[in-house]
Amino acid sequence: MPAVTTGMRRGGILALRWKDVDLAGGRLSISQSVEETRSVLRFKQPKMAKGRRMITLPPITTEAVVAHHAAQAREQRPAKLA
Repeated sequence: MPAVTTGMRRGGILALRWKDVDLAGGRLSISQSVEETRSVLRFKQPKMAKGRRMITLPPITTEAVVAHHAAQAREQRPAKLA
């Protein structure tokens, strides 16, 4: 969802961490991206200073990210024994 509503590139989206997401404020902090080389994926700093920025998310994106965060939290909980 962030790519469609924010114009972020694939490398920036893949580098997002939950600490970069402000769910209450509806914002993302862009501070790194992922670069694919022939042998590995690596995290790197943006080339330009303006590449490090805050992006305000539209409400529809914020709702989708909140739902994804909740689903991920449910999946990480240990299963209850019957």
